[in-house]
Amino acid sequence: MATATLTIDPLSSSPPHTTFLTPVKSRPSILLLLPLLPVIHLQPLPTELWARIVTLAIRRDEHDVMNEEDEKWRWSVARVCKWWKRVALPELYADPHIPSITTFDSLLSHLRVTDSLWSPLHRLPYSLPAGWIRTLDLSHLPPHLTNKQLLQLNSHLQALWPMLPRLEDVTLKREWMVCAGVVTGLGENCPRLRKVKGITWREDRCGLGQDAVLALMRACKWLEEMEICGTGMPSLPLHLQGSYLGEPLRMDHLHTLSLIGLPSAPFIDVLLVSPLPVLRTLTVTPYTGERGELMTPFLAVHGPKLTSLSFARGPEWPSLPIAPPSNLLVLCPDLRKLTLLHPLPAALDPPRRGTLHPLEYISVPRPLMTHEYASFLRTGIPYGALQNLKEVKLLEFRWLKALGRAGDTGARRGMIDAAVLLRKRGVKVVDERGVGAF
Repeated sequence: MATATLTIDPLSSSPPHTTFLTPVKSRPSILLLLPLLPVIHLQPLPTELWARIVTLAIRRDEHDVMNEEDEKWRWSVARVCKWWKRVALPELYADPHIPSITTFDSLLSHLRVTDSLWSPLHRLPYSLPAGWIRTLDLSHLPPHLTNKQLLQLNSHLQALWPMLPRLEDVTLKREWMVCAGVVTGLGENCPRLRKVKGITWREDRCGLGQDAVLALMRACKWLEEMEICGTGMPSLPLHLQGSYLGEPLRMDHLHTLSLIGLPSAPFIDVLLVSPLPVLRTLTVTPYTGERGELMTPFLAVHGPKLTSLSFARGPEWPSLPIAPPSNLLVLCPDLRKLTLLHPLPAALDPPRRGTLHPLEYISVPRPLMTHEYASFLRTGIPYGALQNLKEVKLLEFRWLKALGRAGDTGARRGMIDAAVLLRKRGVKVVDERGVGAF
């Protein structure tokens, strides 16, 4: 039986060792004793760092898909402890998820109760949690409501705006056609607005000398993105006003503007004489002729600043077949992205002689088996002046796997022929998913 002797020399710097003596071997062996891992005493994180971690954990990105499970998890963070609740609640209320009318009613009731409990003796000049709300997204609510629900919605929104002094982003449904009081109240009570979508304008709701949308633009000088929707082409002829001679708007931060279904409006006349120095993205419904000429005058004034231009369908059904002007490249000499609709122009006029255009991306509507569509892709685009053109995107169209000879017929065959021709020019043809033909 082996015997072991532990030898520890307190004056030696070498580690302790164990000497084994066995009857077979007279020569002792040494086994080093490894010390235990030291206990690491972590320094506590600063409170500010923990607050930052909790905030980033529950904050949503603009591309995140909101669902009920994620919302339950985000709100569960506030129930961990009192300190986490104090950190998480401002972030949770900054962008509340409102998936239904019931949720919106519950939020409004809670804000009304907390606002009634607020008094000037509080340190903050506004009530909480209403003062935490920065974004109000109602786009998840149903688009089609009954008359009673629309009346209640207009009433709720007009009562809600005074409680949200720090609101910056609002998204409504264009199908609601909210009343002018909602738009006016939004401008009067939320001067910090930066993004507004789904605002509607109707000529019959615009009083004499009063325009709610124009009042909103004057009150909110920090607007960066704005979407205004109209009712489309009226049945009666439009009453076209003369040029605006009053004070222009000062919107030094507006870079994205959408005018959908608006053949004419008083605030458009004001926009035509306003500088809009940083406007870069424009979405507009084309209207031409005696029924309203918005597109060409607007592009003539603000086109040189645009880098992205899109044409959108109005609310009319069936859609009005109005082609955009052929001199788009001349009106917008700095354009990078262009989105067209049916009907396509016969051809895009090339820019001024001796100059190249910086256009890089063109999106065209769903392919049609017509001679005009094919000729536009082949000869309607001035490829010689578009040396930077990289991609032509086919909207509402997807490449399918070839199914023998039958798969090489119809619209797919025509698009493949166009893709082969454009590939020789260094231009890629992709479908709505961004997938190429080859």
